[in-house]
Amino acid sequence: PCSGGPKGRARAPKTIMPAEQDLLRLCGGAPTSSDSLVTDSSAVLSGCSSLSATPTTARPSPAARAPPAAAAPATTTLSVEGMMCSHCTGKVEQVLSAVAGVKNVVVDLKANTAVVTGSADEAALVAAVEGAGFRARVAGGPPTTTLSVEGMMCSH
Repeated sequence: PCSGGPKGRARAPKTIMPAEQDLLRLCGGAPTSSDSLVTDSSAVLSGCSSLSATPTTARPSPAARAPPAAAAPATTTLSVEGMMCSHCTGKVEQVLSAVAGVKNVVVDLKANTAVVTGSADEAALVAAVEGAGFRARVAGGPPTTTLSVEGMMCSH
């Protein structure tokens, strides 16, 4: 096995781990008792030609190898004005479901809200509802005011 033996023997704890026993056997230094365990692994490795001098990386634990847990999807509540019936709620649900990143939509006619779960951009959600003919804003945000200006003749 090995051309050299362990060097620098010292007193050690009474417990010898199996990996330590294997290392010592490989390098010709299996202890006869736990009192003769080599505590300086560099002394063992320096006299052992069977072992590579290349450092190795410990394998990560199964928990460390597991993929990170997915973040919980965000929930956005929209205040929706202009819904009058179940057809309106169906239309709002349809346009919101079509927005990229939306996982789930629940529209409440009585509360005039739409609760959207997913990673969709809030501005895209508001734009989708407004594109369907309803007024919308993120609940809890500042209220929006729409002004109608009459008598304008040109775009200047």
